[in-house]
Amino acid sequence: MRIVFVVAVFSFLSISTYSIEYFPKNYKEARKKFIDLSIANGGQLSKELIRSKIDNDLTIDVSYFPAKVKKEKIIIITSGIHGPESYLGSAAQILFLSKYLDKMNRTNTSVLLVHSLNPYGFKYGRRTNEDNIDLNRNLSIDKDIFNIKNSGHSSMLDVLSPEGEVDSMFLSNFIWSLIKKLVSGLAISEVRNGITSGQYKHPKSIYFGGTDFSQQRNFLMKLYKKVIPAYSQVLALDLHTGLGEKGTLHLISGGKDYLSSSSIKQQQKTFFDKSEKFYKLTTADTPGFYSTTGDMNDFLASICGKEKLVVALTAEFGTMGLSLPRQIQSLNRMIKENQGHFWGYSDNSVKKTVKDSFIELFNPDDEEWKLSVIRSLDRIFSTELNKFVETL
Repeated sequence: MRIVFVVAVFSFLSISTYSIEYFPKNYKEARKKFIDLSIANGGQLSKELIRSKIDNDLTIDVSYFPAKVKKEKIIIITSGIHGPESYLGSAAQILFLSKYLDKMNRTNTSVLLVHSLNPYGFKYGRRTNEDNIDLNRNLSIDKDIFNIKNSGHSSMLDVLSPEGEVDSMFLSNFIWSLIKKLVSGLAISEVRNGITSGQYKHPKSIYFGGTDFSQQRNFLMKLYKKVIPAYSQVLALDLHTGLGEKGTLHLISGGKDYLSSSSIKQQQKTFFDKSEKFYKLTTADTPGFYSTTGDMNDFLASICGKEKLVVALTAEFGTMGLSLPRQIQSLNRMIKENQGHFWGYSDNSVKKTVKDSFIELFNPDDEEWKLSVIRSLDRIFSTELNKFVETL
């Protein structure tokens, strides 16, 4: 009995080391914690003031920790490219600064943390920036991206970007509109790609990648061009929430068109050890996921080039699930929020329901979910990052 009691106490203490207090309550708190912890850890701080028509205090904050002896490797962790996903992204960076940075062997490894890439979206509860640009469809090294045609999106514009006030969160109208599109002859694949991959023609619709580069993209380009050339090996994690099984960490590889075979092998060696159970290897072909244009992984890999050893991953923490009903529910929330932003709401009650459910899609008010993602982050920071640091 005594042994059982000791084991039980030890298990309780182990679980209790995980805390949801890393999650900030809002943008202002998140930024302050990030800056304070960066200063406490001796980081080199810089910031980018984001232009806004409504707010003169929106910043992307950057903390750089150079290698102590020789610059060979760099770990880049970015957060908040989609506004409401910043809660998790900021929590991850706060956790890293609080518990793991000072334990890391930084003899030849630097760390670059980019906090809240979309401060407008974080503060005002929008996935996009102030110009309705999905920043993770806007990242590219050249402007050819804006010539991409997404005929599927244009064919479904009345479904994806309906006009008029939002009067309810009911799914029935959306489902019926979707069925009519399929009956009319629109292929399932065209529907899927049309919805999510990115579009550059309809500025009031979802997944709009813009018609020109955003300030955030230009800032990242300048930052990466300044920092990355000094390093031969790069590990980049871009933090997201939404897609995937609830509470599950999905690591999504990208940038393969820009990566050398050595980089792809390093990616497998560092992360995709099949003995690990706390994350799932996911690709664009995995059911429930999709390919995108103008995303962070391709952007960073293209800047690094094939001469560097690069591991570029999206760390996506699922919130809703991958079943078809869940996917439809998630898409409906995004459409309603976007419609309400441009066309308004029938009353304040509907507005609150839409806005709350939209934030919940990316930042669940669920302590169990928050603890589960903190556990996954703990494993990533304590084991996988060290694999990269210690690998020759």
